[in-house]
Amino acid sequence: MRGVTHLVIGLFVALLILEFTDVNSLALVIIVLVASLLPDIDERHSLIGRKFLLVGWFSRHRGFFHSVYPAVIFSLVMLVFSNMFYASAFFLGYFIHLVFDAMTRSGISFFMVGKKVKGLFRTGGIVDYLLFFIFLVLSILLIL
Repeated sequence: MRGVTHLVIGLFVALLILEFTDVNSLALVIIVLVASLLPDIDERHSLIGRKFLLVGWFSRHRGFFHSVYPAVIFSLVMLVFSNMFYASAFFLGYFIHLVFDAMTRSGISFFMVGKKVKGLFRTGGIVDYLLFFIFLVLSILLIL
């Protein structure tokens, strides 16, 4: 799935959380958006991977960073430096990325062992663009 699609899905999730809580909205949105992009840090051409080129040289795309382990590790680090709410929001943003990548033909292995979970649509294909549009519209509706 394209980075911008992950971003609008992350934005929708953050805005949905804000509907039910009164935390610092800017902090929450930033945390979820960063988390929704972070699994692609191992892809040298991704939105976030371009900023961390070394990771892409040492890690295979849709390998370790596309498993639940980094989600748990980074969320625990968030818990040490913030609180359970922000750590949970981070985990949710990261995990949502994994779920949507699992729906693509390339798929992912949630635990890095066993078969990959694979879906039917292609990254950059019509479904990817459709999901982008749907979550963009839903996010706009939540803002209004």
